[in-house]
Amino acid sequence: MELNARGPLENVYAKKECIFEVSPHDTHTKQFLYDSLHNYPLTYGHTAYGGSNDNQQFFGRIFYWSHWVDSFTLSTLPHGVYYALHWAMNEGPKYIHSTAKAHGIQRIVLNGQTPNQHPTIHYDDVDDVTKWSFIYYITTGDENNGGTAIYNNALEEKLFHECKYQQGKWLIFPSCYTHQALPSIEKWRMSLNIVIHLDAPQNHMIM
Repeated sequence: MELNARGPLENVYAKKECIFEVSPHDTHTKQFLYDSLHNYPLTYGHTAYGGSNDNQQFFGRIFYWSHWVDSFTLSTLPHGVYYALHWAMNEGPKYIHSTAKAHGIQRIVLNGQTPNQHPTIHYDDVDDVTKWSFIYYITTGDENNGGTAIYNNALEEKLFHECKYQQGKWLIFPSCYTHQALPSIEKWRMSLNIVIHLDAPQNHMIM
């Protein structure tokens, strides 16, 4: 994937104040989310939103994208996705800042990853500093593999932050940060990615 093009990405540098790892759920909730989602049927052929040159396909299911509003209803979501969306919209912003407020959804995507698969380095969105990515780790797994790498800048792609994999953990960061799902060595890995519009004091730090 070619990210090294001039444009907004060259002005985006990752900042520790904008990256959050939280594990808010009890054992019962983590099991409920796992049971609801780990066997959900996925299809191969989706591409990450990493620019016009990003054609790498992956396993996934897109439940919602902002330009598909007419076909989206909460009643059709799996119970686990609905619960996770409710948490990301109502509880998640509190971990970013006490005054942070969500005001819209950009996308909801369920991601699957086979052992030893190396997904592309990409960003979720780069045109709006109010968009934040909420990644939830669904399946069990060794914390030493299958996590998420965040890079300092799309032009340099130097590792800035590595989130260790842990079932029940949320990783939250601005959607314009360049990142990559790291390979899982032995197990099938599933995560849920929710991109929401968020008003937060940190937004002015993003670009």
